[in-house]
Amino acid sequence: MNHQNRLYFLIISVLILAACDKRPDIEVLEQRFYQHQTQFEVISKVACSIRSELNTRWLRYEVNSGEQFSDSLSEEFQMLDQLMTKIGAEHIVLQQKGAPGCTLHITQWSSAFAGSGITIGFSFQPTEIIEYHPDLYDTKGTPEVERKEIRFTKPLASGWYIEYHKYG
Repeated sequence: MNHQNRLYFLIISVLILAACDKRPDIEVLEQRFYQHQTQFEVISKVACSIRSELNTRWLRYEVNSGEQFSDSLSEEFQMLDQLMTKIGAEHIVLQQKGAPGCTLHITQWSSAFAGSGITIGFSFQPTEIIEYHPDLYDTKGTPEVERKEIRFTKPLASGWYIEYHKYG
């Protein structure tokens, strides 16, 4: 197989795999949260403590990348790594936005292309609460209404929400 054919094969393989990645249903995310609620509660404490110690407004933390930070936070990063692994998350965004002082987002699924996209995940203390309207979202996880933008935050417990954003 020549170089060009290998490249085409690789591109087609990636597109096929990407097409198989199914967006999780709201109900599945709710079940996942309640199954791991204790871990989510500890994640919020540990991650917000890290954000405060680092005195940063925004940080995207990849699991098992804590070695790039100060040794004084190594225990916290190890604990965060273990908790994130338990809930099946690969990264977390720690932010300071507005009054809460600490906002967290754990993406569960996202897709974007040419300025349009969808992201869904868990948020802790989101800065904006937007009421969930089931009529805009069917049980298969597909927006029923074609709009340029759909957003909602569905409350769970302990300051955690499911956050959905369709844009473009």
